[in-house]
Amino acid sequence: MDPIVADAADILRRHPAPGLPLRTLLELLVRGGGASGVDAARLRMLLEARPDRFRVLDMWRGPLSVLAPAFGAVGGDGDAWVAVMDDPDAMEASGPRVALRVRESVRWLARAVDGRATRELARWQRLLQVESATRAALVAGLPPDGGATGNRGPVAADGAGSPRSATIRHAA
Repeated sequence: MDPIVADAADILRRHPAPGLPLRTLLELLVRGGGASGVDAARLRMLLEARPDRFRVLDMWRGPLSVLAPAFGAVGGDGDAWVAVMDDPDAMEASGPRVALRVRESVRWLARAVDGRATRELARWQRLLQVESATRAALVAGLPPDGGATGNRGPVAADGAGSPRSATIRHAA
């Protein structure tokens, strides 16, 4: 197997996210010393040649390519997302167990995404965003919405701190 492909698989297996932008994966490969002289187009070609190991999903191909600049994407190979399709038992990422399970679910869903269907690509992209927010909240010990659910933490034994007790005290 090509050493660049093997290094890319290792990076994706260890990373806490279910997928990475191709540009980020390339930066990590270069930083690790395994991809000197490789550009995004060549890396994409190498990964797409192994559909049994990788999914390369590109939001900005086809009809949405004209919208890429409006969303901060430059288009082209660097904006594609890459997910490794290894067995979940082979994954080496660390973190809270729930976060890893969510990661694996989103990563596994990449298998079923039709790379030509913009709606499916957009849904998977949204799943990536939700997974990232969920992972960050789980690591920080917060609910996935950052505490906006109205959960104010534990309620004291006398009920102080609950919205209902505040109304009762105020009315008295």
